[in-house]
Amino acid sequence: MSAAPPRASPNPPADVSTALGSRLERAGAFYQERRLPEAERELEAAVELAPDDPRAYRLLARVRLRQGRAGDARDAYAKLAQRLPDDAQARFDLGLAALKIEDFAQAAAELEAALRLRPEDARAEPYLAYAWARLGRTSAAIAAFERAGASELAAATLAGATTSREVPIATLAADRLMGGSPLAGSPLASPKSPAEAGVERDLFRFVIEADSEAHVVPSALVTTTGDVTLSHAVRRRPGRIAEPNDTSQVRFMRCHGQGEVWVGARRAGTRPFGLGIEEDVVFLREARVLGWAGALTWEVGTLPGSGAALLHLSGRGRVLVDWAATDIIAVRVSPAQKTKLIDGRLLGWLGQLVFTQDDTSGAAASSGGSGTVIACEGEGVLLIARHGDAQ
Repeated sequence: MSAAPPRASPNPPADVSTALGSRLERAGAFYQERRLPEAERELEAAVELAPDDPRAYRLLARVRLRQGRAGDARDAYAKLAQRLPDDAQARFDLGLAALKIEDFAQAAAELEAALRLRPEDARAEPYLAYAWARLGRTSAAIAAFERAGASELAAATLAGATTSREVPIATLAADRLMGGSPLAGSPLASPKSPAEAGVERDLFRFVIEADSEAHVVPSALVTTTGDVTLSHAVRRRPGRIAEPNDTSQVRFMRCHGQGEVWVGARRAGTRPFGLGIEEDVVFLREARVLGWAGALTWEVGTLPGSGAALLHLSGRGRVLVDWAATDIIAVRVSPAQKTKLIDGRLLGWLGQLVFTQDDTSGAAASSGGSGTVIACEGEGVLLIARHGDAQ
C-alpha cells in the first residue's frame, strides 16, 4: 500500500520558526519590489529550513511564474499540493501551471480535483475544458465549455480548432469572472443600485473590498456604489514615477474603499471582454484597457515597433479590455520557434516574450509604422487582432 502524501508539519521549533519568519518576510518585501531573484533565494532557504511548511512553496511558485518559468513553478506547486492535498486553491494553481507547460494530463487531473474540492468555483471549468480538448476528450470538453457559458468554444472544439496553435481565448479569460451579468430591468437612473435596478449587457462590475482596489478609465466609469473613493492614478515606469504631479492627462482613476465599481463600453454596440489573470505577466495596448481589479501591479511602457503606449500588468486579478472575444486570436509561442507578425496587429501578450524588428523580411516600414514586421521569441501567448489594425 502506498504511503499517504506528507502533510504540513506541526509548528517548527522556536529558533527555526523565527528564522523562517524572517526569510518569508524578506521574500515578501523583495516580491513587492519585484526583486524576484532575491525573493527566490530567500524562499529556497526557507524551504530548506522547514521543508514541510507550505507557505514558502506557495510564494516560491508565484515568484517563478512572475519570471516566466512555468515548469519550475509547477514543481513548487506540486510540493505544495503534496502537503495540502485537500486545498482547492493549491490544486487549481498546480493545474494552471501544468496547463502553461502543456502537460494536459496533469492539468486535467488537478483541475478535476480542484472542482471536487470546491465545486462552486467556476474559474476551473474553462481551463479544464481546454485540457480535455487537448487530450481528445471532445464530448467532455464541449459539455464543460457549455457549462462555463462559452458556447463559441464548444463549437470551436467540435470543429477541432483546439488542436492548432491558436489558443481559445477562454483558456485565458471568461467574461463571467468579472461579476457582470446580463440583466433586464429599470434604467441606471433608478435610485437603486445597478445590481438591483438591472443593467445592460455591456456593463461589468468590479467588487472593491478593504484590501483591494481597481483602476478604471474615466470615460468607461459608469457609477460606483458603497463607500468607494476616486482619485487620480499615478502612472509608473520601472523604477520611477512617470507623472508625479501632472494630472492634466489622467488615463486611469484609482477606486478604493468598499463597494462596487460599474464599468461599461465607450463605443455603442460593443461589449467589453474580461481577461482573467492568474499569476501571469501580461502586456496590453493601453488604449484598449478599460480597467482592472485585484492583486495586480502595473507599469507603463511602449509597444515594440510602433511605440504605442503599453501597460505591463502582473499578478492575479481581472482586466477589462475594449475588444470582443471574436476580435482576437491567441497564438502560443514556444522557445523552439520564432514567430513574426505586423506590429499593428499586436494587441498584447502573456508571458516572457522578446521582440525585435525583422529587417530581413523586406516588408518593414521605415520607422514606427503599423506595418513594421516584428519577430518574437520566448515562451508565452500572443494576442493578435483578427480583423485589421489593433489600434
